[in-house]
Amino acid sequence: MKISIIGAGNTAWNLSRALYNAHHQIEWISNRTLENAKELAGVVGAKASSTIEGQDWGNTELILICTRDDGYQQVANQLRTTIPVAHTSGSVSMEILKGCSSHIGVFYPLQSMLKYRLTDFSMVPFCIEANTGDFQDLLSNLARQLSDKVYSINSEERKKLHLSAIFSSNFSNFLYILSKDFLVKNGLPAHILDPLILETSVRIENRDPSLLQTGPAKRGDYSIIRKHLDMLDDNPIMRDVYKLMSQRILEYYNHNSIEIEKL
Repeated sequence: MKISIIGAGNTAWNLSRALYNAHHQIEWISNRTLENAKELAGVVGAKASSTIEGQDWGNTELILICTRDDGYQQVANQLRTTIPVAHTSGSVSMEILKGCSSHIGVFYPLQSMLKYRLTDFSMVPFCIEANTGDFQDLLSNLARQLSDKVYSINSEERKKLHLSAIFSSNFSNFLYILSKDFLVKNGLPAHILDPLILETSVRIENRDPSLLQTGPAKRGDYSIIRKHLDMLDDNPIMRDVYKLMSQRILEYYNHNSIEIEKL
């Protein structure tokens, strides 16, 4: 297919390169910062543009919008075309594209991406939605060229998936930040946690994480919890997080006879 991409951030970099490597032709990279568009366009053999309104998309057969979530409304206000259009957001409704084209949809890869780290899409679930059956089939077939994990997911379901992803990815990564900062502050090597972090991520594959939980809160070990809270007296952010998480784990595993506040 001949595909044009709006955006030049993390998702745009990864999707455009994956589609290019799957032998699709990337026609245009459009981004409000022209230099960023040119950088990505140079990698995938595309033309670069800094405009959307009035853009001549040439032979493009599909436009994928890969901007930040807070940029979709601006793009939707400017884009008017006969070309099918899909966005790649987890939290934005398909309906935001109403008026852009008669064929609108969602092509959402459920994965956290970084600009210069090429994502292996063969392991990435794609969530597909479209306003017509033909366009749904087209997007699904395109996704299957990148991944075996292709799902028909509507906008409300996708929002719930995105929220769950925030908990499992963004929040867990912030916990990594807190734990490594704590080690550095106390003169210990941050990288010493890397094998533990990797093992925690790997072992949940095809397993129920509730059966894999460990730690003092899982055991109901109030003595250790109290000692940890004392160690965090000069670190209110970590103390608050530790207290909240421990209380919820205690309750989840029915060790709720004592409130942590009363320890």
